[in-house]
Amino acid sequence: MKKILPFLLLTCLTSGSVFAGHFYNIEDESQLKSGSQLNQAHHMGFSDDTQATLISPRLAISARHGTLGAKDQSYSGFMSFYGKRYEIVRAIEHADVHSDDMFKGLSHDITVFLLKEEVTRPDGGPVACPLGDLDYDQALPSPDQPLFAHTLSQSPFIRLGNFHQTYSNTDFSSLYGKVRLSNAYFSQKPLGHDGLKQDYDAYYEENWLFDQNSAELGVTHDYHNPDPTLMLPIGGDSGSACYVRLKSGGYALIGAMARYTNDDDYPLGAGANYTPTAKNIPWLRGIEDKLIAEGQLEARHRFEVATQDQWEFGDHTPGDLIPAPRRTTPMGYLALNPDLVAAWANLPFQEALANAEWHLNNFAEGDSRRVYLSQGDGDLSLGTEDTANPAVYLAFNRDLQDVFGRGSTLKGALDAAARHFETSGRE
Repeated sequence: MKKILPFLLLTCLTSGSVFAGHFYNIEDESQLKSGSQLNQAHHMGFSDDTQATLISPRLAISARHGTLGAKDQSYSGFMSFYGKRYEIVRAIEHADVHSDDMFKGLSHDITVFLLKEEVTRPDGGPVACPLGDLDYDQALPSPDQPLFAHTLSQSPFIRLGNFHQTYSNTDFSSLYGKVRLSNAYFSQKPLGHDGLKQDYDAYYEENWLFDQNSAELGVTHDYHNPDPTLMLPIGGDSGSACYVRLKSGGYALIGAMARYTNDDDYPLGAGANYTPTAKNIPWLRGIEDKLIAEGQLEARHRFEVATQDQWEFGDHTPGDLIPAPRRTTPMGYLALNPDLVAAWANLPFQEALANAEWHLNNFAEGDSRRVYLSQGDGDLSLGTEDTANPAVYLAFNRDLQDVFGRGSTLKGALDAAARHFETSGRE
């Protein structure tokens, strides 16, 4: 996650209470809404377990801030979509993410992942919605008219007080949120400051602000709107999807979360920025062309585009939202119950996970055991920012389970996870 401060762009992490800065307009976790049904009903393509979104049956996009070397390379990992896991075989990161031109870098913080096989849905429907193509020369609604968009995320809106903030959203999946698009960031034309306090001008010079308009899509606080689904992305939310509603129904993907501010550091201008799909459609078409020429993709599976005249800019809250259900995982259950880790330490990793799932379903309630990782809040044995519990570390990093659990015992996977935390995870 990149964090944006006045006149600077920094890669950093922040800490804070769960609702600090009113990232949601809610008073209790029970008010969180699930995005899973919305994702299914409108083929929005958001991953079940990571911050990535399908644009076609074998291509998913995210924002990785140049951490993959800004190149085309083989990649080992997995993502889940519509209830099934898919292997990733290749990652292609935009070369301009490391551009000396800061605004060019901001607008191209995007990575494409190629899956080994096509994603399908159980109902046989489409798996991805179109990409939104913004016309920066076309007139937008009045700057006095709020512009709203929608987001789905596996994000860290819920934090455990003693855990590092990247250990996050432990009990929920595919959270839904609505964001207010900033008119000032949304167009290259000077449209004003979108209701932010006038002192905002003291932080950003006009020419700097409007230079950035073409680079990113911005979202801001809507200070007077009590809608409980309104939120702002925060640290750790990189790659989460931003959608705009279409006049014909459904949604178009318009951005991938890249940068944020918060109220503590920047009280008059807290907000967030998304890498816009509009700035990257030509590059994505080029990636498709290359993969088709190599025989990696079928031409019939090109991504679709929804032009700006198809967008619905007005306020809208989906009617089929439901409360976000809590979830747990076998690895999370093991992390909370070290006696089970000790009992199954020498079993093959996958067998130990199967035992944990069986135990969770049959004995957890009767034994009054902790089930959800949020129940570990305050338990320092589960780890902090500087001291990792390897079972917790694996529970929060499914990709590491795939690597360290392959051909290993549970103890072997935990030992490898502890070493990984020391060599790179802590940093």
